[in-house]
Amino acid sequence: MLIFVLLVACAFPMLGDRKADRGIFYEDDTPKKEERTKEEEFVFPVRPDAPQPVKRFLTNPTEETAQEFLKWQYQYFKHLEKVGFVLRDAVLKHAPEIYPIMGYPESVLVATNYPSLRQELFKKAVAKVRDKFGLIYFFSSQCRFCKLQSPLIEKLHKDFGISVRGVSVDGGLIPEDIPQVVNPDLARTFGITNVPAVVAVIDRAGQPEIYFLAVGFSPLDQLQAQIIRLLKFKGLINEFELNVNFQGGAK
Repeated sequence: MLIFVLLVACAFPMLGDRKADRGIFYEDDTPKKEERTKEEEFVFPVRPDAPQPVKRFLTNPTEETAQEFLKWQYQYFKHLEKVGFVLRDAVLKHAPEIYPIMGYPESVLVATNYPSLRQELFKKAVAKVRDKFGLIYFFSSQCRFCKLQSPLIEKLHKDFGISVRGVSVDGGLIPEDIPQVVNPDLARTFGITNVPAVVAVIDRAGQPEIYFLAVGFSPLDQLQAQIIRLLKFKGLINEFELNVNFQGGAK
């Protein structure tokens, strides 16, 4: 009798869950709502060997970590720039001794003189268009970047024979040996807001065309590259005139 009473007592809660109109053995099979667990906090996937400024910024993006990241990024790009320049110089000087590259010098003698040979070809190319092409150089006599840029402009003028006109925007002149005038209004006419600035002028049949070559300091090789790119684009020079392997090419 005691066992029976215990069984009835244990079953009573189960019987209480039954629907009276569906019979004693009915069980409520309504799906129960699953309790939602708290979502785990998102963690940005970063390699463990990533640079610390990168890791800190990606995992905890704040203004402070962003500044650290930008400083690191600037140093990274400056290093890549250095890698590019060093590799370029090494290729020009030593590539023929290591492996042959089509279009590059194939002897030690030519490799040694390759940079100067390129400069000579640049000089010959711009000499052909001297009556059609020139540079306007906007500067300030107190600008420290202008003091770095001005000697390079003088070199383009004296060593390569490019016509140059210097324009002072602050009333002061520079010691470099280039023709120069004081004309702040001309700078405003050209929309110059930063110096140093280099503008190319191409004049064919009395119809001058203006092209901005550089705003801010530019190394000599970049200025030369911009000049060559512009003259080729305008059809004033061709590729053969600048290739040491095709000096006898198309005229």
